[in-house]
Amino acid sequence: MCLDRSRRLWLNYEWVPGITQAQGEESGVWLNVAYGADVLVSTSYEGSYDTSGGLGSQGEIGYENLPSQAQHVWFDFFTTSDEEHRVIRVTVDLPTGTVQTQR
Repeated sequence: MCLDRSRRLWLNYEWVPGITQAQGEESGVWLNVAYGADVLVSTSYEGSYDTSGGLGSQGEIGYENLPSQAQHVWFDFFTTSDEEHRVIRVTVDLPTGTVQTQR
């Protein structure tokens, strides 16, 4: 995760081993994540990914400008087949950069 100068929050990820587009479509593998913060934020995003296979397939999601008053952001990760039960939450304390995980 990184916050750029325009306050766009980026989530970078990688599938290891890499998957091809056909493998991803066949297996139903995709990133299933929700984003939130301690202030009202836009959940609009842009993203890209590479499914060329090999050692890893990489992707990134860039969420719109994070308000300057935000102190914490979190990402909730779900299995690809179930959006009701969170697998893990990753929370970032923005002033300190501390990261916590919670199942």
